[in-house]
Amino acid sequence: MHYRRTPLASGSSPSEVLNVRQILTAIDIIVPAQRSRQPRDVTTSCSSLSKDSPYFVLAYKGGRKDRWKPAVVTAVLGHKLFDVRVLPDGPIWRRHADQLRKRHTRHQHK
Repeated sequence: MHYRRTPLASGSSPSEVLNVRQILTAIDIIVPAQRSRQPRDVTTSCSSLSKDSPYFVLAYKGGRKDRWKPAVVTAVLGHKLFDVRVLPDGPIWRRHADQLRKRHTRHQHK
């Protein structure tokens, strides 16, 4: 194991040449890397989602053809959870932000 990780005269180890990355050793597993983890700001990813905004919503039922349906956000329930009304005059579905896609309407571009 140590031979595969030890750098050669070229500066890279045999495992690095073969796999294009360093392999993990027992010491790497025991001693975790010293990375500074910054907390993710959850609010910025969904800040553009607001009430009465037009979106496409993921429909669970139906085939590939009818997978995304036009909808409007009716309520913001949290950072990533929303109630949306399927257009026209459809039911209200509760969806995660991952299941919504921005929909651009004609009057937005003018």
